[in-house]
Amino acid sequence: MTRIEVQSCGACGMDLAGLKPFAVREMMNGTREGFEYVTCSNCQCVQLLARPREIGRYYVDYYGRSKVDTRSLTYRLRLIRFRVALGESKNLLGMLHNYLIHDPAPTSLRSLKRTGSVLDVGCASGELLLLMKDTGFTDVRGCDPMIQSAIQYENGVSVSKHTLDEEPGTFDVVMAHHVMEHVPDQAAFAAQLYAKVKVGGTVLVRVPTISSWAYEEFGCDWYQLDAPRHFYLHSRKSIVQVLEGAGFVDITVSDDSTIRQILSSRLYRQDVPYTSHIRRYVLDLPRMILTGELWRMNKQVRILNAEGRGDQICVYAHKKD
Repeated sequence: MTRIEVQSCGACGMDLAGLKPFAVREMMNGTREGFEYVTCSNCQCVQLLARPREIGRYYVDYYGRSKVDTRSLTYRLRLIRFRVALGESKNLLGMLHNYLIHDPAPTSLRSLKRTGSVLDVGCASGELLLLMKDTGFTDVRGCDPMIQSAIQYENGVSVSKHTLDEEPGTFDVVMAHHVMEHVPDQAAFAAQLYAKVKVGGTVLVRVPTISSWAYEEFGCDWYQLDAPRHFYLHSRKSIVQVLEGAGFVDITVSDDSTIRQILSSRLYRQDVPYTSHIRRYVLDLPRMILTGELWRMNKQVRILNAEGRGDQICVYAHKKD
């Protein structure tokens, strides 16, 4: 057997037998291989019914597993954009960059103390950690079992080739940016998060959510389904349920979706694989600016986020004193 069959909901444990599956194509690489997903009738979590045994072959360089060149123009531009999104700069170039290619991750960090210890789980090559270090976060490190080897940067940022449970120590903040959807055992991962955060500390989890306008609008063409890499697409109910089950309290949810929910989902509907999306964005950008479409889409996304209908969320959870 080349796939692992799933019998019960990974979020609430409900038996999935008898539920009607639906097919989702692999579109990041454009193989168009079909995979079956199902929606739990109890917690509404969407999940992959049969997981590939060799899931690693579906991951590509898009996930950023190679070492970051902090001297490159690309990194410097991202740092300018990061400072703007973090609320620390009014740089016009950064503001324009952030408007055209918005990165919601910095916004989720605004409430964190710069002096606390931070672990970023599934951080790939650690670019977010480098950006944090360059904007005043003093104690940051990461772990990711998918990188080729451990990485040590000159500014002190390190990324180990560890799973979360292999990482030593505990931290004031443990972050998992778009990681949980890739994890086969949701309850075990949430328990590991709980074990790695200090008492009184915070866990920051960012995930795509099916409780969104984009999923309703695009269905199987919603780009964040990302078959078969995403094992789980949580509802707002199911992600809170999993974290509460691990012992977390004071859980809050905020929306941080971007215009990619529209742009990339439209391209999937047109049968364009994700690897071609950036080129299509660039080619179509002048028209979107001149016609006002870019402004309208950004406005729509802001409204969706404000209404709690965005396609990705940031969840803060706390370990009680």
